[in-house]
Amino acid sequence: MLQTPVNVAFFKRYSNYRRFMYNVTVDFCRFLKNPSSSPFVNFWYRIGVNHSNINHTCPYNHDLRIEKLPVEVVNYQVTEVLPLPEGDYLIKTTWLAYDIKKVEVQIFGTLF
Repeated sequence: MLQTPVNVAFFKRYSNYRRFMYNVTVDFCRFLKNPSSSPFVNFWYRIGVNHSNINHTCPYNHDLRIEKLPVEVVNYQVTEVLPLPEGDYLIKTTWLAYDIKKVEVQIFGTLF
């Protein structure tokens, strides 16, 4: 893949899930060349990059994986670096390739 737009939306649950703080779309290949170009995406990228095979720039011709991500890493990022209030959250990423929706990943979590 040479062009990989990804939309990252952040939701907090009230009576249902509502957008919370951010909803951004970036070209992931361009982002990998300059991660500081999108601080919000970079925040989440830094959480998983050391536990993934996303360790090079595009093109990607293989599966992308995050494996064995310690909960302590995530907990530190969302309570110390960006202190979020307690509650239920959803991070939804939508990946496109050549303007075609290829995959949607939803990550649910609770802070208490």
